[in-house]
Amino acid sequence: MSNKARFTVNLTHELADAVDKYAESMGINRTSAVSVLLSQALANQKAINDLSELLELYKANLNKEQWQEQ
Repeated sequence: MSNKARFTVNLTHELADAVDKYAESMGINRTSAVSVLLSQALANQKAINDLSELLELYKANLNKEQWQEQ
């Protein structure tokens, strides 16, 4: 059994061209390029979400410390 899933997606010609250019510049095929770009996008989104959560925790801790000083 394969550990890979197959997807069919519809892209604009502009986006498909951008993926193809990326693939060519990296020396990889289109499928690998989509996989790399999707992985990067998901990792970036997770990092943004994690940073937002950390910022909220920092603010809550800062407010708690300021309240305790009063």
